[in-house]
Amino acid sequence: MLGETEFQYVVQQVIETRRYTQERVGWQAIPHDIAVLTIVGVTALAYVRTAAIVGLAVLIFLEGLFQFYFDRRVYRILSWLVWFTYPAYILLAYILSRRGYEWTWVAVAILLTWGGTFLIGALARIPVRLFVEGRAKGKDEADRRESLPKKKK
Repeated sequence: MLGETEFQYVVQQVIETRRYTQERVGWQAIPHDIAVLTIVGVTALAYVRTAAIVGLAVLIFLEGLFQFYFDRRVYRILSWLVWFTYPAYILLAYILSRRGYEWTWVAVAILLTWGGTFLIGALARIPVRLFVEGRAKGKDEADRRESLPKKKK
């Protein structure tokens, strides 16, 4: 049986582990939020096609970067972006409707912005995962070869 101090320590460790896991999962959603905000910002300043291209480039770049880099302090700041993403969809709808797009095309644009960024983000993570897995396999193979006894000539 654990004493009160040990029990509290275990509880704190479980809470910290869950918080860390939640932050890692949330970290993977930040490129989506930044891409959506970029698309809306560029749409407000330029054309929809330009916004789609810039948003796609930002999304692919950030998906690769966020696979390799994680900082809890940065996450706590960037996690607030999700609260701006949802109003950004409304702003995008407003901008497109003011430019004369029919409501059906506005709805399609919102759906593509929402779903497309998730889908393309998931696809953009695949090459990075393959690279990391290949690198790990190569390191394991090199370690295995070093541990084998050397043959004498």
